[in-house]
Amino acid sequence: MRYFFRTALVGLSVVILPFTIVAIIGAKAYQFLQVLFQPILRIFGDASVAGLAIYKLIYIIILIFLCFLAGTLANTKLAKRCINMLEDSILVFVPGYQFIKGTLHGTTGLEDKKMEVVLVKVDDPWQMAFLIEEINPGVYTVFVPGAPNVASGNVYHVEESMMMRTDITQQQAMRCLRQLGYGSAKFLKDKKLTDPV
Repeated sequence: MRYFFRTALVGLSVVILPFTIVAIIGAKAYQFLQVLFQPILRIFGDASVAGLAIYKLIYIIILIFLCFLAGTLANTKLAKRCINMLEDSILVFVPGYQFIKGTLHGTTGLEDKKMEVVLVKVDDPWQMAFLIEEINPGVYTVFVPGAPNVASGNVYHVEESMMMRTDITQQQAMRCLRQLGYGSAKFLKDKKLTDPV
């Protein structure tokens, strides 16, 4: 019973709530476009295509174009600075924001810098982790995500001897963790998980 409620809470916080927020924002944007362009699109009247009113179709096209334009502008240095400030001050407190951002970046290739997937020896077991950066020669910062919620985890600073490099992609690792380790055999079959020397 405890597992059921914990899983339900994870589903609510990292999936349902974030996507509900996105849906609400999308609906508000659609309503704003209606107010903005309604005087212009009145010329189409009740004309429709495949049962969908032409003016509604145009609203959707405009909304998609604005999303594309925003994505294009987001790649500029000024926009990235503004986005980082917004994320650090506001969006970091939105439930599941980092989860959705990381997932979308992993599947669409929007992320500028991919994180290398490694295995690290933390306490006794080996754990899948993301290599964040090199602190000093032979010393690294790694992030060990949780499962199935990869948005939470722990940061460790480890020596290279406590770390094993892999050829697993970031997307494959996230999928494996979200599935509670299913698929590990495919990626780790030939890895010798012995104690570091």
